[in-house]
Amino acid sequence: MNSGTLFFIRHRMERKSKGVGSMGIVLILFFILMTSGVVMADSPQTGKFLMRFPDVHGDKIVFVCGEDIWKAPVNGGEAIRLTIHDGQERYPKFSPDGSQIAFTGDYDGNTDVYVMNSDGSQVTRLTFPPDDDPVVGWNPIKNNIIFR
Repeated sequence: MNSGTLFFIRHRMERKSKGVGSMGIVLILFFILMTSGVVMADSPQTGKFLMRFPDVHGDKIVFVCGEDIWKAPVNGGEAIRLTIHDGQERYPKFSPDGSQIAFTGDYDGNTDVYVMNSDGSQVTRLTFPPDDDPVVGWNPIKNNIIFR
């Protein structure tokens, strides 16, 4: 990726707080994933899966591939798998300080809210059945997880 492309990406990401629409952010994140040369570690078959639900904090991007959560540098490099469960994970979102990741996990036939450290350690379940609880994001002031 050349410096002009990186400038464009950084410029667009800085505009996020200035009113860039959510569709614009999704397109930028998709562009980053497709052009950054992200290498998926620990799984040779990941090329068969679509990278989905990206979220960026600083120089890290978190996304779902093969129903597991992965983290990679925004500028490209090796992606590290953060979750290895039999169930499905979706909608990973960095906390405002980047130390935690909230996500929706489907482990028991019901989707619930989970949170883990940004290195994948200490996964904690926060909600319980009967309702599905997809993660939407974090409250930037109160540092609480927002879910539907």
